[in-house]
Amino acid sequence: MFRFVVGVVVGFLLALAVLLSVGTFLRAADQTRRADVIVALSGDSTGVRAAAAASLYRAGLAPAIIFSGASEDPNSISSAALMARDAMALGVPREAILLEESARTTEDNARFVREMMRVKSFSSALLVTSGYHERRAAATFARAFEGAGVRFTNTPADDPDWDPVLWWLHPDQRDLTLRELGKLALVYLNQ
Repeated sequence: MFRFVVGVVVGFLLALAVLLSVGTFLRAADQTRRADVIVALSGDSTGVRAAAAASLYRAGLAPAIIFSGASEDPNSISSAALMARDAMALGVPREAILLEESARTTEDNARFVREMMRVKSFSSALLVTSGYHERRAAATFARAFEGAGVRFTNTPADDPDWDPVLWWLHPDQRDLTLRELGKLALVYLNQ
């Protein structure tokens, strides 16, 4: 009976450790450093991502921002333009903003941003997206930029709708995290 109880306790502690580490794993954060450009990806939390990009810009960490993302509705403004509008309201000048308005997936973001960065001769970038998306975005951008000599620094936005430690306690966050883990697995399998 004692072994059974110890086994249950150890199993519980291991499961808890895994649950607590998944969010930290997804939220791939690097030491923030100066770069040629900030690249902010659209998604569920474009306002949070735009605010994070604006904050990095105002801190003097890059002289320009690329906002990347198409419109979910073809008859409305692109996600990139919405993020740019939010950033300008936070003090980022229009001339510091570049828009990539065609990307509908993370793979598109990487492919289209690569071309923009090539044209502008940018060789380093701060990659901004929500924490739950950062690991997959980093892997996708690493693959798309392979051999390009571009350095990306992961700088996840703090999304109030996703807790990297307690995500498993909230059904919406749990679903989001599990979906993201599945998408990340596909990225790694396709490399």
